[in-house]
Amino acid sequence: SDSISPEILKGLLGIGLLVIAIAFLRHRDSNAEDEAIGRGERVEGPTVNRVIVSREGERIEYQLCRRHEGRWFASLGGLLVGLISTGLGELNSYALVMRCRIPTKITVATSVVIVAVTALAAGTTHLAGFIQEGPTTMDQVVAIVSFTVPGVVIGGQLGPEITKRVPEKTLIKSLGWLFIAVALVTLAEAVLTG
Repeated sequence: SDSISPEILKGLLGIGLLVIAIAFLRHRDSNAEDEAIGRGERVEGPTVNRVIVSREGERIEYQLCRRHEGRWFASLGGLLVGLISTGLGELNSYALVMRCRIPTKITVATSVVIVAVTALAAGTTHLAGFIQEGPTTMDQVVAIVSFTVPGVVIGGQLGPEITKRVPEKTLIKSLGWLFIAVALVTLAEAVLTG
């Protein structure tokens, strides 16, 4: 990340978020396999069936599909987290909701765990560099972390609760609009600081 201009990285993230946002807003089943997955039907090919029972006793059934493609999305998301500290959750949401039609309840819970573990690993690596830069940098990091950690913990609890109460189609469209807003802010920052 040190060898690439931050404005270029922000610009790439903003464009990527716009692409994902448009996919969420234009959401519709695009082929027979997607339609079958969307209806909860079993499809031929390399899928894995899963059943989860929530604390409230709700039985949620879904199929894991396109696992190879999912690995590419996860790798790209991990790279983005390493470069610019964001992007994994957005790519996970796209891969799980749009490509595999996994219910948003499962997607949100899965993304929270994956992003938390990845951020912890990335943060630990970055911490070593921050320590070497001195106390001024560490003071800034501590100031940011002191607000970020509670926000993440609260968001990690609220997200799954919201997905229980909001219809699936509304959540998908809302994600699209949220990603557009974040993309526009990111692109504006890239242009104004560049």
